[in-house]
Formats: sequence, structure tokens, C-alpha cells
Amino acid sequence: MLCTLAIKPFTEPGWIYEIKWDGCRVVAYKQGNKVILRSKEGLDYTDRYPAVVNSLKSIKSDFVIDGEVVAFDENGKISFDAVQKVNAQTRVTYYVFDLVWINGYNLMPLALIDRKRILKSMFPARGGIRFSDHFKDGIALYGQAQKLGLEGIVAKKEDSKYQPDKRGKDWLKIPIVNQQPEELL
Repeated sequence: MLCTLAIKPFTEPGWIYEIKWDGCRVVAYKQGNKVILRSKEGLDYTDRYPAVVNSLKSIKSDFVIDGEVVAFDENGKISFDAVQKVNAQTRVTYYVFDLVWINGYNLMPLALIDRKRILKSMFPARGGIRFSDHFKDGIALYGQAQKLGLEGIVAKKEDSKYQPDKRGKDWLKIPIVNQQPEELL
């Protein structure tokens, strides 16, 4: 799923809101003990993030998960530069936000809120994998993201189906810093 740019935060029924992580979008494929990480462009990132691969291997299920690999600088702040120049000393976390497939079941037709419920049950807060939680108040989350110096937020329709490589109005990215809009709502 791809996000469409929106220019201001909002809070509406039927929507959930997440942190927009400033990292590298990665889809994880796990079958048995084999894990493959792919960028949204389809590049193989398996060797780039071995800590993520090892953490995913400990999960019993087979799955396809969508998320963002985030790196931190020496002060513990999220750093896009660090995720691009990752090395053995770089602390990375894989924030997972959607479950596409699990143990032979295609979950793409399910509502996002149901996929997230299943995903959350798979990942207790441990290791280098974290569930990317969601909130009901987009305006408040945007304010918190501003205070923390984060990139922005993402608004998602609770009932959205997962549509690979599709850009629509079910997932909206709302950056903190005003940029030239690629697409306006």
C-alpha cells in the first residue's frame, strides 16, 4: 500500500492514525526458518538488516508483514541517514504495521483494523521488532509528533483492504514540515 500526501491533520470516525517512521519501508517474508526482506522497490535487504532477520526467525508463524526499519543515532534519535548507512553498530528496529499473509491465509481482503489486531498478537514488545500502534485522535498525534521532532503521521481507514503498490485515499501521509504537495486531497 502506498500513501497519498495530505496537507493537514484531521480526526474523523473510521480512521486510525500512526507515527510516520523516518526509515526504510520493508516487507518481510518468512517461511520456515527463511526470511527475506524487500524494499518497496523490490530490492533485497535481507543482508542489510541481519538483526531484523534474526528477530523475525524467532516468530513461529509463516507470514508476509509490512513495516519500516528505523535506525537511531548516538543520541537515540531516529535517523534516516543512519538507516541508509547501516553497519554492525547501528541500532535498528523494525516497526511492523500491517499483516498481509499468515500461515497460508491471505489477509489482504480483511479490514486493516482486523489485520492489525492479529499482527499485534504476534509481536510482544521485545527485541528489534515493535508493533506500530495506532491512535484515534489524528490531531493530537500530529501535535505529539511535532513536539518530538518526528517526520509526521499516517492516517488510515480502519476498513481499508491491503492493495499492493496501489496509491489511493485510504492511507494518507501527513508530514510535519510543509513540503510541496505531490498530490492534494
